Amino acid sequence: MTVDLASGSVTFQGGGATVKAKLERPMKSITHVGYCLKGTVTDFSPIDVSAAQ
Repeated sequence: MTVDLASGSVTFQGGGATVKAKLERPMKSITHVGYCLKGTVTDFSPIDVSAAQ
């Protein structure tokens, strides 16, 4: 998942698909991340946060 706060765009890539969306309102920062999965196999790993260059 890539979030561009300046432009308000969100892009998710997974399973050979790409999903893009626009944030409904401006955000200054991301303070929480959460996912809801039901009836799936899950794998957890650390979140890598980096600034765009």
